Amino acid sequence: MGISNIASNLRPGICTSTTRPTTPYEGQVIYETDTNRVLVYDNSAWVDPSTGETGRSGLVVMTPTSVSGSGVSLSGSTVSVSTASSATINGVFTSDFDFYQIRMFILSSNSQQQITGQFTIGGTATASNYTIQSLDAYSTTIAAALVSSQTSFSVGNTTTSVYAPFIIDVFYPNNNTTTHILSRNHNYNAFPDMLSFRGVRHTSASQFDGIKFSIGAGTFSGTIQIHGVNK
Repeated sequence: MGISNIASNLRPGICTSTTRPTTPYEGQVIYETDTNRVLVYDNSAWVDPSTGETGRSGLVVMTPTSVSGSGVSLSGSTVSVSTASSATINGVFTSDFDFYQIRMFILSSNSQQQITGQFTIGGTATASNYTIQSLDAYSTTIAAALVSSQTSFSVGNTTTSVYAPFIIDVFYPNNNTTTHILSRNHNYNAFPDMLSFRGVRHTSASQFDGIKFSIGAGTFSGTIQIHGVNK
């Protein structure tokens, strides 16, 4: 092999998770700009040298391809929302992962409001086929409800006093099968602390690539970040 070929083959490649070299050689090193990962080809698969595994390690931050909505902006992988009525996040669900986790810190301009979601495909919201089981606990009161055939789903409640945290687990959004959500949310407003749980099922098999969040009334502000979960 000539020196020029060796030098060419040893150069690390800069790519994305969807534009990796099509004919890699053993020991080739790449850096993925969309996942911020260094990978090495072991002659059969791309391996994370820090774990020795082909899968990603732990939670892997997802960088949206774009966002939309008045007051919605993107800085790296973080979606910032400033007095918006809705925020659409595109290109964060891919075939690389089966499971995702969404972390949000949200403050409402109104009194306590529901934050609702819709899955999206190419930026277009899917407004049908959601079944939601909800469970809310505040002080010693517990309330539950089940609704089906909804145009959107609730992930919990926000507040005007302090930022309310949301953790939302999404299962199989891009796998052309039934998509599920489990969400947890805590907030405080005009009455004691409220703890909310939601189980959501989209009953029609689809391949979603994004998600849209909206508020029941007024506007909301905060940050949103989405992670893929290592298989």
